[in-house]
Amino acid sequence: MEKQIYNFLEEKLHSLVGLNSEDIKMDMKLDAPPISISSYDIVQLYAEMEEYFSVRIPDEYLFINKIEDIVKMVNDLINKNIVYQRKIDELKNRLFEE
Repeated sequence: MEKQIYNFLEEKLHSLVGLNSEDIKMDMKLDAPPISISSYDIVQLYAEMEEYFSVRIPDEYLFINKIEDIVKMVNDLINKNIVYQRKIDELKNRLFEE
């Protein structure tokens, strides 16, 4: 899943600042050169990631701006959602067993 998240970020950064995928590295920060996008663009990017990956990124995570950390954070949120959904499904199955 991390590769999909990274590819999503690459595509969005290409459209925002024109960087090619070979120019984007995991240790780059969104608010520093050569990316240097505004805090508004970072929030927009996070909103698009929430929608695309069906996760909710807590407000306290909005300060995370290193690509590597963003990929890990979104991957962790996806995994937590999967575990949470499994628990809900298990509870539903137990509740509605005949």
